[in-house]
Amino acid sequence: MHYWDGRFVRSVTFTTKLFDQMQRYSAVQKAARVGVTHGKTIEKFGQIINTSRFKQAFANAKSNPDSKEDFWLNARLFRLLSLVGGSVPLSPFERAATRLKLGAMRYRYGIALHWVTIAPPEYGDLLLHRIAVLQRQRVWNDPDCVYVHSGCWFENLPANIRYDARARLAVSAQYPALSAQVFERRLKMLTNDIIRCPNSGATRVSTTYLGSGCGVYDRCAAFNAVIEL
Repeated sequence: MHYWDGRFVRSVTFTTKLFDQMQRYSAVQKAARVGVTHGKTIEKFGQIINTSRFKQAFANAKSNPDSKEDFWLNARLFRLLSLVGGSVPLSPFERAATRLKLGAMRYRYGIALHWVTIAPPEYGDLLLHRIAVLQRQRVWNDPDCVYVHSGCWFENLPANIRYDARARLAVSAQYPALSAQVFERRLKMLTNDIIRCPNSGATRVSTTYLGSGCGVYDRCAAFNAVIEL
């Protein structure tokens, strides 16, 4: 980014604000363009996600992310969601795809400044809702409670949490300190597994989604993060 006035060149806040506004403006423009040119597709997508069959398939995929049905559903959703924006690289499948994209950026532009916009969905984190349920029911030391054990899945949560996004957001707002810790954990997972993961010779040809050591950057001079409140 270039400025006509040198007084703002060293202002990190001003630079971040400009980038955030430009990114928001481009996202709104793209969403409006997609809504006009792919109106029928967006309408069909809205009808599909409100069916009971899709909700059941989505719940099964979340409880068993390594199944063939999950990859099938993931691929179908990506074809629709790619019209407006990309996905959040948190699953093993998305981590592998993101490594290749960031590696291509580094290969083309060299070691430079890269802006990566992420939005870790801490409001849907399983640990957050497990602790919230334990806090409400006061069953921390109950060995028969499913929320105490590590084998607790998303499908074990109450129905209003599983199927209502507003209820999950309400839990996140009710426990801000816990949500902040979950957000930090997700952010560390993203940076350690994708951006700052050690490089290897098989980075460009890696197709093992659960493989470790397939990083993106060979050398990293600095790493900065800006959290939008």
